[in-house]
Amino acid sequence: VLGSRLINALSTRVSMLTIGLVMVLPLFDVMKYPDEDHSMQAWAQQFASHIHMFGDSYIGGGSFNQTVAEFLDFYDFREYNPVALVIEHSPAGLVYAETFADPPNRISNELWVTSYGYVGTKVQAMFDFTSVSKTEAGMNIALVVTVIIVMLLSATLLSNSVSQIVLSPLEGLFCRVRDMAKNIFKTVSQISKVAVEERQEEERAMNIDYNDEDLEDSGAFMSEASVLEAVVEKLAVLSEMFVAKQPVDEEAMKNLGSDDLAVLDMITQNQARKASLDKEGLAAKIRRRTTNLQTFVADLEKAGLLDSALADSWHYDVLEHSDEQNDALLKYIFFGSELSYFINGLITLDVFEVFLARARLAYLDNPYHNWYHAVDVTHTVYRYMALAKSMAFLQPLDCLAVLLAAVVHDIGHPGVNNPYLIETAHELALRYNDKSPLENMHCARFFELCGEAEANVLQELSKQQYRDVRRIMIECILHTDNAHHFEMIKALQMLYQLNREVTTTTNGSAPCQSPSQRSS
Repeated sequence: VLGSRLINALSTRVSMLTIGLVMVLPLFDVMKYPDEDHSMQAWAQQFASHIHMFGDSYIGGGSFNQTVAEFLDFYDFREYNPVALVIEHSPAGLVYAETFADPPNRISNELWVTSYGYVGTKVQAMFDFTSVSKTEAGMNIALVVTVIIVMLLSATLLSNSVSQIVLSPLEGLFCRVRDMAKNIFKTVSQISKVAVEERQEEERAMNIDYNDEDLEDSGAFMSEASVLEAVVEKLAVLSEMFVAKQPVDEEAMKNLGSDDLAVLDMITQNQARKASLDKEGLAAKIRRRTTNLQTFVADLEKAGLLDSALADSWHYDVLEHSDEQNDALLKYIFFGSELSYFINGLITLDVFEVFLARARLAYLDNPYHNWYHAVDVTHTVYRYMALAKSMAFLQPLDCLAVLLAAVVHDIGHPGVNNPYLIETAHELALRYNDKSPLENMHCARFFELCGEAEANVLQELSKQQYRDVRRIMIECILHTDNAHHFEMIKALQMLYQLNREVTTTTNGSAPCQSPSQRSS
């Protein structure tokens, strides 16, 4: 909000400044000499044409003198006026030369206009542009002064805008922080004074020469920064003390004797030792869970339903295995693989077995979108998640939601695609308004299946966990619509480019295998 307000204010003022300059600057060209004035050349051409028509006798005659008078009268009301007129004729040499006024003091103010007639006639007229040059110089000075004034005004307006929108709120915020700090500890002024003195001593030691005003500004800035840093440090310490649940950390707890433990128990009412025992109980629980998972996998392998090494490779072919073996693969993924350490406890095995049986029956016998396809996609998603070490950056609920979405992402698929349903006005297309009708149907079928108590694979979740899993699964399944393919590819490319350092290992390679490396 603060940034948008500042941008709007600055852009408005810059726009008004630009519009004002565009409107005002052309006014300084009004008083200048016109860019194109052909009158001087026209008068010279007129003299040359009359000499050609009437001959040398024309010069000095009454008609010539009348033309010269008209020539002088034409420039009476203009800032520039004729100074001299020279007429040359080839056979007779210099024929006429007359000066009408004193020449200008500067040669740069002289303007000669020349016109050539027939039979070697040459007419030259000199004009005095002293007044024009003075007017142009005055306009240029006014232009420079106007630009300076506009720059000063714009700088003032921009400074006021930044101060009003950004600096004033920050100053008020710092004042409130300083007031709060005074209530926490009474040494804020002393910290500020010490910080300024230390800063000045460092500058003197480095032979840095500042005037008093610079030292005052620097000291004020360092004072505010130092006070703010001290306040944050103090608040962090107080927060750590407030959040701490036990007075003695775990390492110190191990080194305490029986007498010390007795005193600690009396003071804390066994809270400290209970916290330590809770951690030990959690470690024991993890060890028991690991043992149970290993036993579960060993039982599946002993029954000939699972080869864990094959399940953790790209060589598992769902078409070469029976339904029981494919079900065992899914049980291994959810209850025996490395991902199961994080999602175990969110679902139960007996309900999951019922869920798998109902889901397998809900898949139709299609050439492609069948139960084998669901198992294959789930295994592929599992492999990618395991290779990418997704458990390091995903929550257990996220892992569970993604894997369950893979199992049911095509449940109830009729064997035709969305465009066909839309073109034929199928019931699903009408129900979901042509917006991913198949994917919406898959989501609905899954949650209808969870409506059966014995197959509700999400029954162990709390209401908030259920809402989170439902949201993630719906998003995953809806994005299996091919209409979103290129949009997702573009988003993934942008995500990779923005986080390239995070998505690559220290040696520059990808953190997981590419599809071309599956056979290796």
